[in-house]
Amino acid sequence: MDEKSKDVLIRNQTVLENLELMQSFKYGGMNHLLLSESIGGNAVTYQGRSCSAANFYYDPETAKINVFGNIQDIPKEIRDHSFEGMYRVLMQGERRIISRSYDARTSQRAAEILDASKETYNDQPIKGKTVPKPEVKPQNISASIGNMLKALFKI
Repeated sequence: MDEKSKDVLIRNQTVLENLELMQSFKYGGMNHLLLSESIGGNAVTYQGRSCSAANFYYDPETAKINVFGNIQDIPKEIRDHSFEGMYRVLMQGERRIISRSYDARTSQRAAEILDASKETYNDQPIKGKTVPKPEVKPQNISASIGNMLKALFKI
């Protein structure tokens, strides 16, 4: 495999790893962070809709995102060996990353990988973008309450 093909393979693998972390609801994932973030703040609004800021720390050479979180929650050893970035995420309607900022020292290649990660996230179908709301129908609630009462009182 030639160097150019190898570089493309590594770049694509990094984008996929970043996407996985962006879609994650586990601690250190972007969706986990967004569930605990206040809406507005330093992300303000976009076209009248609320936004949140998703701060992250990434490897300055590979552009692999190590963790999403706020500075006070990130271990010093990660902060000392990472650059900080931020995705501004639209929180109303379809969840999308609408803007970004990276450390000023970020290489062009790293910025391209982080931008590709952002675009890949935005191009993905629903997974990770919205928290699905359970469908609750009134007749299901009544039936459930009725079944509970029958079980409780052995009706």
